[in-house]
Amino acid sequence: MKPRIAIDAGHGGTDHGCDGHGLIESVLTLPLAKDVVSRLANSAAVEPLLLRIDDSRIELHERAAIANREGCDAVVSLHFDSAAPDRDWTAVYWHRGDTCGQALARKIQVEVEAAGRRCRAYCTDFLVMSPDRGREPGFPRALVLTDCYWRDGLPTCLVEGGFLTSAADCRWLEEHGLDVLATAIVAGVEAWAGKDRR
Repeated sequence: MKPRIAIDAGHGGTDHGCDGHGLIESVLTLPLAKDVVSRLANSAAVEPLLLRIDDSRIELHERAAIANREGCDAVVSLHFDSAAPDRDWTAVYWHRGDTCGQALARKIQVEVEAAGRRCRAYCTDFLVMSPDRGREPGFPRALVLTDCYWRDGLPTCLVEGGFLTSAADCRWLEEHGLDVLATAIVAGVEAWAGKDRR
């Protein structure tokens, strides 16, 4: 039986996510998710499920509940990032202990890099030292997202497609970046589905 994978378009509705250089995160994630699901629709390796089908706001716990109710084996959550304007790469994240999510993230990372795009990989509960607060999560927003799915028993890969605070990334996304990301995510998901996923 083919594994079922939820493709989650981050944000939506009144939750726009981040923005920059005329681009809005929630406006980018939905067409990207639809493209990925469309390409996976006839896949011999995996059965896709689109979690957010329109520009509506769905709380994170509701997304996890839908994925569980629909019998999904894993989740790929699609987002875009904001940070210093010189950052221009894609990143994949997974929750510590989620070996299935890590395997999925690594497969997507390989495909993104094969397309000529830098892609970094992180465990979401990676700790950093803060001078005034001591050790704290280095990626608090990513940790909240992966932790929600992980607590519901759903292996998860969070994909941050690029930085909307980077003029270079925004140009890349407007020219062909969304197609590059969709191609890489599809190939990564299919490679993950065809292997030992744990």
